[in-house]
Amino acid sequence: MVTIASRLPRLSKESRTENIIDVAVQLYVRDGYGQTSMSSIAAAVGGSKATLYKYFPSREALFETAMVQCCDALFAELPTHVPSRTSILDYLNRVGQIVLEAMLKPRALDLARLVFSEGARHPEIAQIFYSKGVEPTHALIADGLAYFHSLGQIVSPDPFKSARYFLGMLRGDVHLRAVCGLEPFPGNASLVEHVAQAATLFLIGMAPPTQRDLGNRSWKAR
Repeated sequence: MVTIASRLPRLSKESRTENIIDVAVQLYVRDGYGQTSMSSIAAAVGGSKATLYKYFPSREALFETAMVQCCDALFAELPTHVPSRTSILDYLNRVGQIVLEAMLKPRALDLARLVFSEGARHPEIAQIFYSKGVEPTHALIADGLAYFHSLGQIVSPDPFKSARYFLGMLRGDVHLRAVCGLEPFPGNASLVEHVAQAATLFLIGMAPPTQRDLGNRSWKAR
């Protein structure tokens, strides 16, 4: 149900912006991006289209702001640097849980569903989704992987590509089921276990040759 905010002019500028974004995303999800005009958004928030354009010059700009806001909430919890005593496994588990939990939040799922359903007809929102949401997540994970590569704990000459692989393993069936609206969503314990398995499998492929050889010999001995 879309929230109508008839007292928009009485709100602070920050609150108005937040309210416009919330209502716009609700309309996008309910009616589709292509069917949601700036006029319909203005009517839903209780203001004029002219007022709306003071905050957002276009529908694309509004959608981009919604994506950036969603990602900012995610990045606020991600570590900006890797503590010197943190192991690669601890790092992947911590970052993996933060990222996956953020991807499963209602706003993030709504935006993902919107892009998946309308991205082909409106490639501009697919591009915004990827450049403002997916690529920054890859870049943050890649920074950590580059650090552990420099220590020799993993072999990752292309950390950005490795980050894409890890994020794909994190998403797996868990995110797909959530996007499709299938119940039940994994509980916290199940998410922790899923991330731990993804991190362990990822590290098998990233292990230095000496560790990989030791692992192969141990498997052959069983």
